[in-house]
Amino acid sequence: MMKDIQMKKVIFDTDGGGDDLWALAVLASLVKQEKIELLGITTCFGNTNVTQATRNICDMLGYVGLPDILVYQGYDGPMSGLPPLLDGAYGENGLSNATLPRSSVEPQSMQASTWMEETLQSTTDPVTILGTGPATNIAEMFQNDPSLDRDHLDIIWLGGSLF
Repeated sequence: MMKDIQMKKVIFDTDGGGDDLWALAVLASLVKQEKIELLGITTCFGNTNVTQATRNICDMLGYVGLPDILVYQGYDGPMSGLPPLLDGAYGENGLSNATLPRSSVEPQSMQASTWMEETLQSTTDPVTILGTGPATNIAEMFQNDPSLDRDHLDIIWLGGSLF
């Protein structure tokens, strides 16, 4: 008898730079192979400002054929109120000034951390947050609802800063 295998539920929290688009391409492949369920994507500042990061993610979703994945824009700077350290590693647009075809995908109106809170509050299923930029959206989520820190939530964070 085969076990009923539940797809892993994933939230992608990203700063929308060139390296993050490679991660999104891998996630898109896993979605299409039905190995993960991408619940949504949240954006923040990092390699570029949050508005550009969000546009990059929306355009990439169109490019990889996943226009139905919802995108939620988050913070454009640290919670401390200090100016954001935009690393410029990938140029002004976060893509080394490359461009993607403009897609019809647009971000949702709900703020990223609010959407993450509501999504995690509404499920007891295991969820993985994959973070590839500053963890501001994740920190805000936990600041608003510390009870979300639970056994069936994994956070994989790939990022850092030299300063």
